[in-house]
Amino acid sequence: MEPQTDSTTSTSSTSTSSESWVEMSSTDDECSFSMNEETECKEYSDSDLDFVLVENHHVMETRTSYTTEYYEPDELLSIIKKDNHRNEHRWNQMIMELRTSEARTLQHDVWHKVKIPIKNRVAVQKLRYLIRKGISDHKRKKMWLIITGAQENMKNLKLHDLYEEKLHQIFGEKIPRRIEKPPLFGGELKYEPHYLTIMGEDACKRILCIIGMEYPDINFCPFMPDLVNVFLHYLSEENTYYIIHTIFSRAKEEEYIHIFLSLKEFSAFVKTFNDIVRMQLPKIWKRLQSLGIDCSPFAEKWFRHLFVDYLPYPTMLHLLDSFLSEGVKILYRVGLALLKLHNREIMHCQDASQIVNLLHQLSSQDFNETKLMKTAFQFHLSRKHYNRYHRKTKTKLNDLISPCDVYYRPKVIGVTNSFPDYVWETIYEWLPPRHRIQDPSRIFNSEVSGYSFKNFLKSLSGYSPTLVVLRSGEGNVFGLYMDSPWNAKGNPFIGSTESYLFTLLPDVEHFRWKEGQSENFLYVDQDGFKMGVDEINIGLHIKEDWCGSSETCEIFENKPLNGTTTSFTITTIEAFIFN
Repeated sequence: MEPQTDSTTSTSSTSTSSESWVEMSSTDDECSFSMNEETECKEYSDSDLDFVLVENHHVMETRTSYTTEYYEPDELLSIIKKDNHRNEHRWNQMIMELRTSEARTLQHDVWHKVKIPIKNRVAVQKLRYLIRKGISDHKRKKMWLIITGAQENMKNLKLHDLYEEKLHQIFGEKIPRRIEKPPLFGGELKYEPHYLTIMGEDACKRILCIIGMEYPDINFCPFMPDLVNVFLHYLSEENTYYIIHTIFSRAKEEEYIHIFLSLKEFSAFVKTFNDIVRMQLPKIWKRLQSLGIDCSPFAEKWFRHLFVDYLPYPTMLHLLDSFLSEGVKILYRVGLALLKLHNREIMHCQDASQIVNLLHQLSSQDFNETKLMKTAFQFHLSRKHYNRYHRKTKTKLNDLISPCDVYYRPKVIGVTNSFPDYVWETIYEWLPPRHRIQDPSRIFNSEVSGYSFKNFLKSLSGYSPTLVVLRSGEGNVFGLYMDSPWNAKGNPFIGSTESYLFTLLPDVEHFRWKEGQSENFLYVDQDGFKMGVDEINIGLHIKEDWCGSSETCEIFENKPLNGTTTSFTITTIEAFIFN
């Protein structure tokens, strides 16, 4: 049955009465954006960015109100081609605090003289030992693109404007400024350890959204958010996408294991570290065993973030250089080096609590970066031994299944006036997984169809699931999700345990059925409808004249949906189905 969608086209609301819905934006105060390496830069500036000096004397950006909820085409093009998204003030301050070493200066001089091969395999082979000493900061952009194969991939596939096309495929005709719920691949999106502008943070979310929809079969790669954030310190948004796209594509080739594609793969890698420590550092391993300490918990924290926030940022970048050229074994090597360099402290620990505290602090202590990396590459880890231990561990994890939620970002431009479009991201988190790959379509709008309750029921007849959104005279927005057709025939109550109540303003929250409670979900007749009917209260009661009430009911354990005012009058009614 084709939905009878309302024919009006409405612009998205750009302001609401709730501070939580105030649109936010940012750009660099005065930034130059390069369209590509060959063309000249053009100026782009925006007065919507404020700088605030906070207590730690870092200059931090704060967002002010967006003038529009979506990017203009020319504005978006400038942003995605901007050369990098590094907050130069914070970055330079960090470098000054660490003090540039003589070794780093020497490294810069050496790389300045190096002729870099343009072919991926040639560059990795010829410059392997130089890469191990760390790529000079001014060469990282070029080298990362080459050693990952992204540079060749971009030329061979003629990727001109591909990223912009991907954005429109994911988000629709217009690209939203605000993204609330990007896919995280089992990781965390933490910006504090990085040195990005707010514009860079937004770019990271867009890239994660595209990767999430482009590779639905890759559902666990916990360091992906950190990897995207790090790349954005040196690369444009579109080049960051190309490098991630290339890494993911090549990750499915057996000889290129730079990332993990499943929870099972990652867990096996972490647990194999125990065997590596036993083989490479037998005395330390015996000491840990005598105190009942397993290496996996602290190793898992290191590996899932690529040591971000555990090593000084320049040291983590040094590690990443080798990670991109040689693969995941560098994580083992650095982990082993940290243990070896702190051998004395480990041996002096008297109980499990002391050693746990020490192991969690090892990589945050002051140390010599050159010494750490030199020690790391002293460990010989043959592929033969690694594969043997990895297969052995993996066999023990046969029953471990990765989370498999499919990421989909609904195309919702102007589909409602009741709340900002980005709130749909939260609504889609509440939907059953099978409906998260569908777009919402409005089938009833009181501003067009009027306030006839009979017409409201007629519009919903035969459809499931449906989402009903109501706005009260007090300005609160709330509603219900119903997974059954709105028919008043047969069983007086319709719906199942997937049905729920929700609020969108002033709070964004949903209330599901509480196990063991009555299943009196939705009762509908010509006089109105009731959702959540227990022996005393009704979660949501709407009469045919659109006067209503909401109380706490045992079925959903919801708070009153209209806040402190139990009774109310509905001013706006919208109903949606999912195509």
